Amino acid sequence: MTHRENSSLYLADDGKMFVRKADNFTMGDGIDIGINDSIENYEERSFTEEEISRFWKSVGMDDPKKPEGG
Repeated sequence: MTHRENSSLYLADDGKMFVRKADNFTMGDGIDIGINDSIENYEERSFTEEEISRFWKSVGMDDPKKPEGG
């Protein structure tokens, strides 16, 4: 995981996404933590390429890390 200095933005490592601990909700590969929230409320989990593809499809987007048509 990387954290952008002086920001609340966290980026998951390749092949991983953030999952909210409270309810196992998959948040995606980047998360912007709110004022009353903490990165401690999330964990980074490994996902297969197929699982990642299904996630992006479920939110109506193409994987932003994949080249167009990829």
